[in-house]
Amino acid sequence: MWGQGDERSAWLLRWEAPGAHGNIGQATSYDLRISTTAPGSDINAWWASAASQIGVSAPLSFGSLETYSVSSLVPGQTVYAAIRTSNSQNEWSAISPVISWTPNNVPFLEELSPNQLSSGTHVFTLTGIGLEDVNLVSFHPKVGTSFSSTQIQNIGGDQLAVTVTVPSDVSGGTEVEVHTAGSSDVLKGWLELVAEDEVPPTNVTDLSVALVGDRSVELTWSAPTAIDQGVWGPAVGYELREMGGGPGNWNWETGDIVPTPFLPGVPGSAESLTIDQLSPGATLAFAIRSKDADGNWSPTSNTVEIQIPAGNFPPDPVSNLSAIVVNSTTVELRWSAPGDPVATGTAKVHSYDLRRFQGNGAWSFEQGNAIPAPSPKDPGVLEVLTLSNLTENSVQSFALKSRDWDGLWSASSNVVTVNLAQPTDVTPPSTVSDLAGTVSIDGAVSLSWSVPTDNSPLLNYEFRFESGGQSIEGFLWDQAEIMASPPGPAASGKQVWTIEEPSFSVPFRVAMISRDVWGNESLVSNTAVIEPLEDQIAPFLPAALELSRAGSGRIQMRWRAGGDDGEVGQATAYEIRYVENPNTQTSWWLAAQQYPILVTPKNPGKLEHHNIDGLTGGVVYGFALRSLDEVGRSSDWRVGYLAVDGSGNLQDTSPPLAPAGLNGNFFQGRVILNWNASPEPHVSGYEIRRRVDNLYVQVVGEVGVGVTTFTDRSLPVGDLDYAILAITEEGDRSPGSSWVRVDNITNAPSFSVNPLGGSLGLELRGLAGTPDEVRIEVFDVRGAVVQTLRADLRGGAWQASWSGRSRSGRALPNGIYFARVQNAQNPLTQKLLLNR
Repeated sequence: MWGQGDERSAWLLRWEAPGAHGNIGQATSYDLRISTTAPGSDINAWWASAASQIGVSAPLSFGSLETYSVSSLVPGQTVYAAIRTSNSQNEWSAISPVISWTPNNVPFLEELSPNQLSSGTHVFTLTGIGLEDVNLVSFHPKVGTSFSSTQIQNIGGDQLAVTVTVPSDVSGGTEVEVHTAGSSDVLKGWLELVAEDEVPPTNVTDLSVALVGDRSVELTWSAPTAIDQGVWGPAVGYELREMGGGPGNWNWETGDIVPTPFLPGVPGSAESLTIDQLSPGATLAFAIRSKDADGNWSPTSNTVEIQIPAGNFPPDPVSNLSAIVVNSTTVELRWSAPGDPVATGTAKVHSYDLRRFQGNGAWSFEQGNAIPAPSPKDPGVLEVLTLSNLTENSVQSFALKSRDWDGLWSASSNVVTVNLAQPTDVTPPSTVSDLAGTVSIDGAVSLSWSVPTDNSPLLNYEFRFESGGQSIEGFLWDQAEIMASPPGPAASGKQVWTIEEPSFSVPFRVAMISRDVWGNESLVSNTAVIEPLEDQIAPFLPAALELSRAGSGRIQMRWRAGGDDGEVGQATAYEIRYVENPNTQTSWWLAAQQYPILVTPKNPGKLEHHNIDGLTGGVVYGFALRSLDEVGRSSDWRVGYLAVDGSGNLQDTSPPLAPAGLNGNFFQGRVILNWNASPEPHVSGYEIRRRVDNLYVQVVGEVGVGVTTFTDRSLPVGDLDYAILAITEEGDRSPGSSWVRVDNITNAPSFSVNPLGGSLGLELRGLAGTPDEVRIEVFDVRGAVVQTLRADLRGGAWQASWSGRSRSGRALPNGIYFARVQNAQNPLTQKLLLNR
């Protein structure tokens, strides 16, 4: 058994599970005991007086790693622990060796909130350990004037309420010193406080409006500029309003919000939006404003006004007429009821003129034979008409017009043609034999199969599942549960369905059948067994390791957290190793002893810190740090070195921190980069690196320490990524910042929509991001979000499908919708025509 302690007075005990008889079998129970009394020569007497711990889990299989956390220990008071185990015959093992640990009694800083600074007097809450005797809290900003607490109130053993007056020139991060009464101990901790951004985006001043149709207008304007911590860039959202109040008295507050289906572009770029289906004769006014990432809204723009012509307009033509063959003499027609534009909006039309043409060849609407049609429903409602007793073995075409109450006729609808030449089909579709399932890193389940073949068009699929079980034999189709909202059949090739709801627990088994338009069912497919995905991806390397003095013989390690799977998710634990006077030409950390640490990893990119005490003068120390995940996989090692002079003072010989806050935009044929100034005291400049198509990296420039922007004017064709390195006066280079993708005009992202059986298939290419970042929102013409889709990366493109259903599973009416990619770097919007 061994232990790890941290400054938070918690002790994590670890041991390997024994067997029931040596290394054979599985033990049944543990007896773990803790005492503050050191064991003497009589270990049995010490054991009898020690406190048995509750909540220790039952033993795992032989060799498994076991843990138990001992908390609420007294700083400075040594604790001792030992353990024994028993088997099913109640035979107890010998007592393990006794281990000990002394919790640190030096104050420990954990959190300071709120995490934003603004000038004036404010109260901050400081959280940590050993803060009961604090008499001074000092703040040392990276930029601006230092300031100290004017009042300290202990609001709990581990919390202080600190009142401070913040100067107006503070910006960037803030370092904190905590002074304890009657002691020379001074603790410094890096806490992520940043100056509050209160600067709104610039307001739009060139909003203009023009008629582009009888009842459509186009608004145009220039994208505004947002400023975040002194760095300019695009805003993150628009609010466009059709203002109320009437001519001469337009009012922003009483206006209706008009959906803006895209995010703001690069500052100064041209933006446009077409608004359709406006009321005849109406006088309308519009204004717009934007917001930044901190929620600051710009002033409203200039107001523009337009008069919609008051003429008498015919009904809107039907554009989604469709036909389904029911049998060799019957066809089902479907379409959405059109609307008639009037001054008060859209009205129901008066009647339909439905025409049928029999035979091959071109035909005009007037050549068609009129057939009875139903009375029109309200605009947008689905119309269904079944036509029977048609000529067998014939080709039939259909189209329709609608008439309003003033006698005006719409243009002809689209033409649909069906072939009844085939006799009734009694042959079922082929049986799917390659149904397979996969589980992605984020837990999403995807099914794939080859589209069945049949003499007639396929109508639909049915999927059923059974939870649990590993065998592929004995799937009971009639007793299995039906899966909701499967996709419609594709024309041919391979189909993929990413299951979103209901939520399944793996392992589970799935099978499927298919049906054609004549109602013939295929045989049940092979059974796909979906099992949990073993974590194959190692955690991400901790970034920007920094070593600094935090007291006599104490150093503070600071770094940026990596992720669990690459840069996604939270790692499970950290491991630190260090040695004296390491041989820097070898991988010394592989043989170094592990140092106890209980820091729980934060989200990727968040700042972490840990103190190490007891360092002596005249020694160079090597430190190594890595991340661990829940299955024991580890990242690479992050290594740093620190020299201690004869007086015990520490000199940091590690490379500087990587620059933070890098962002880039493509603008008028060039890439403009911006980043935050380095907090390192000896940085002399920055090196800019560019990567093309993820293949090769080149240095494209250097700038001095006072410059935090760079313009790349010579752009190659390809996907471009950029990173920044800080350079010290001694020539040391920091690790590179995170790569930032900048899409230039030769690699503009694309968004396409294709029919996918009864669904719409969405495909995005040239789009940077992760599965958590690439989300697609579907919203209606009123701007209400009706569905959120997950996009999966397959074959170099992000793909998703929409079955035309809302979040609750309700089938939505046919009509126009919009799909918007929720990705701040590459906002894209695409119109969708839902036509079942």
